[in-house]
Amino acid sequence: LAVFGMALTVSGTWWLMLCGAVFIGLSYGMPAAAAAQVFAQVEFGRRRNMVFSVRQSGVPAGGALAGFLVAPAAAYLGWHWAISFVACVPLVLIFVLGRVETRFRPAGSGNTGAKPAAPPMSAVAVLRTVPSYLPLYGVGFLMAGIQLAIGTFLVAMLISEFDLSVVQAGAVLGFYQLFGFAGRLFFGLMADRFFGGPVLLLFIAACKTVGCGTVLMLPLDAGFLPTAGLFAFLGFTSNGWNGVYFAEISRISPDRRLVGKMTGLVGSAGFLGVITTSIAYSLVVDWLGEYRGAYGFLVTAALVCCLVAFAFWWLAPAAEDTASLH
Repeated sequence: LAVFGMALTVSGTWWLMLCGAVFIGLSYGMPAAAAAQVFAQVEFGRRRNMVFSVRQSGVPAGGALAGFLVAPAAAYLGWHWAISFVACVPLVLIFVLGRVETRFRPAGSGNTGAKPAAPPMSAVAVLRTVPSYLPLYGVGFLMAGIQLAIGTFLVAMLISEFDLSVVQAGAVLGFYQLFGFAGRLFFGLMADRFFGGPVLLLFIAACKTVGCGTVLMLPLDAGFLPTAGLFAFLGFTSNGWNGVYFAEISRISPDRRLVGKMTGLVGSAGFLGVITTSIAYSLVVDWLGEYRGAYGFLVTAALVCCLVAFAFWWLAPAAEDTASLH
């Protein structure tokens, strides 16, 4: 799907590019639930957050490569070549995954003749019986929305308002994503070793608030290094939520057979948040006439996220209460 979508995008025709965006979006939305269901077949013990964080760290790692490599490639070779280079990555993965896929099939799948046991209830019914899923849905909605609003408009803001070059702006985006990669691994480790997922999600929401507020006060002539440092901090702290978030969806599931469905259902909050928050942010930008001033909207959203994350921390079952469910 991803390769086909990028092939359509390279055409340069607007309606083919629109179709390409649909296919790329489909390819982006499917892996989380599938990976969660595969992970549900394995007992990770106290390494659950780290395992999910390693899996989710691929997103900012790819974003870092896009910032450091794709932006210069687009500047010097043209955007068609830049997208073509990116398309080579999933093309290689098709052949790699084809060789190892059978090792990760869930129990009861394949041509064994065995039919997996049906889960005890539907995913929608779980939302009514596990109340902590509702604030967790809100956490995903807000955190993903804020993260993507920052990343989507970052290069445009740095070029138009902070007077950075295309290559410098791409480098800042690369640092933002690279430190997001490190943050996901760090917070996954911290969640397993010391604090647990609910506490860290609340802490990360607070970091989003502080980071976005600092952008509001950053001078437009701050230069490359201070700007890169601030967005590296934002990447490390506010982008480290994703692995811990998906680990919490899995942890509080009442049955491991429901993990994939709950990940698809609750995890969809992130995609909904990306759409609505990015649109809302762009409307605020249009109203104010500047990107940096619109960070006040992101600060407000981050403060709401803190309240919702606190509600999840209050309602979420303790780790020892969920250990027997899996």
